[in-house]
Amino acid sequence: MHTLLTRVKTFLNDANLIDGYALRLYRWTDSDLNKKVPVCVLRADGIGPSNSLIQSPDVLIQLIGLPTTIKDTDTAMEAILAAFRGNTTTGGVVKFTPLSSVRGPFILDNGRPVYELSVRCMTEDQ
Repeated sequence: MHTLLTRVKTFLNDANLIDGYALRLYRWTDSDLNKKVPVCVLRADGIGPSNSLIQSPDVLIQLIGLPTTIKDTDTAMEAILAAFRGNTTTGGVVKFTPLSSVRGPFILDNGRPVYELSVRCMTEDQ
């Protein structure tokens, strides 16, 4: 799964979709970032239909903004959704497919907004 998360990270970085976000794989805590930067978290989110040729693991993308950047975080996640809706591929991934629209914002106790998007990643080596 780490390889797949790295491929999603590469796609997001190459498209400049998470500029300004601290990137974390699997989890994040505010304490390791001093609560001063927005965060993008990538983690496993289940698996779709698979066979011996194509596997379809899902990745959950979470954007955690700052209390003052709810609109900016929403705009960033909508741009990520639009990019995955396009004819997308990256090294090792045959096709990305969003499984839903953007979910959120969910507001954390400290006022930070959280947006989520699940993406199916069709690949041949997972």
